[in-house]
Amino acid sequence: MWSEYAAGCANFSDTHLQGLFELHEQFHLWLRQVREELSGEALAQLQRCGRHLVRAFEEILVIIPRAP
Repeated sequence: MWSEYAAGCANFSDTHLQGLFELHEQFHLWLRQVREELSGEALAQLQRCGRHLVRAFEEILVIIPRAP
């Protein structure tokens, strides 16, 4: 669905989707790491990655309403 929308929206590029996909994958890797080894560093990395993921979603939600 996102890819179809991106194809028809001049303000929304595949780079937005690629970045979001990569952050999502990273988030799940850190989540897995936290489950395996509950350490302060892993929790901090998960939190940082989560913040970046939320910001990426917010950026997309700002771009979508401006779509033609």
